[in-house]
Parts: sequence; C-alpha cells; structure tokens
Amino acid sequence: DRSKGWLAKAILAAITIPFALVGVDSYLRDAGSNVAVAKVGKDSITVQEYSNALQNLRNRLQSEGKVDQAMIDGPELKQAVIDHLVEGKLLAAEVKRANFIVSDEQLSNYITREESFHQDGKFSQELYDQFLADRRRTPSQFENEVRGDLLTMQAREGLSALAFVPNGVANNCLLYTSD
Repeated sequence: DRSKGWLAKAILAAITIPFALVGVDSYLRDAGSNVAVAKVGKDSITVQEYSNALQNLRNRLQSEGKVDQAMIDGPELKQAVIDHLVEGKLLAAEVKRANFIVSDEQLSNYITREESFHQDGKFSQELYDQFLADRRRTPSQFENEVRGDLLTMQAREGLSALAFVPNGVANNCLLYTSD
C-alpha cells in the first residue's frame, strides 16, 4: 500500500527527474559530435575531429606568433583543415590497403634518435617523460601517434616513388635548367 501512495510517487519523481535531465543533457551535448563533416570512402570526418584539428592549428599558429585574427578565423584555414583531414583519411586507407607496418624496433629507434629527447648527446628518459607530461599523453598514446606518422611517411614516399614523368617533359625540364 505504501509503495502506491503519494509519498512514494513524490520520492520516485524527485529521483527520476534529475537523472532524466542529466541524461538528456548528456545526449544533446554529445549528439552533434558524431555528425559527419565529410565522408571519405566508408570513413567519415566527425565534427569533433574537425573541431580538434582546427583548434590545434589555431593554437599552433598563435604560438608561432602568426596572430592575424582574420586569417585564423577565415574560410581558407577551415578548408585547409578539412583538406588535411581528408588527405589523412586517404593515406590511412592506403596504408591499410598496402599493409604497411612499422616494427617496434623501428619505432624505438625513431623515438630514441629524436634530438628533442637528447641531453648530452644521449637519449634522456626524463626529457621524454616531461614531453609526455606536457602534452598529457601516455607513452602508448604517443607511440601510436608516432607509428601512424611513420606509416604515413612510408605511404607518401611509396606514392611519390610511383610518380611518372614522360621523357619529353623530363628532356624539356633539363633544357630549361641548363640555360
């Protein structure tokens, strides 16, 4: 009898309404982040990816002292970010299709040779740890990013090696450069 009374209903309403509002708020806040800005094959570039890339580029430009606000907020910069993300998706698809790999040894060699992690001519674990802490990255997150960059470099180098220039064009270029 007591569970059907007005007091039980009031308590249930007092508990349910805040949970419903928090859930709806969370749903509405996150709903737009998965909307596609562009589609590349079967992949899509989400609003969240685009916003993060745009903000990172703006931060980098401002930190380099290139603070022309019209340029930072301009459509050219926004289009450049989308173009970069599309190119990244295309390269990622090529990397996957061509089965490019970066071994753990290659990754380790690349990181330990990075000059920004060197102190007195040797790799410094302290500098590496500080770098990760400054960027709020775990070693595995950073290593995955570096691995992705190395795979992209492999794909770019592989694609540029496939470039074809007809002999006639090459001979004309040689004639113009010898003058």
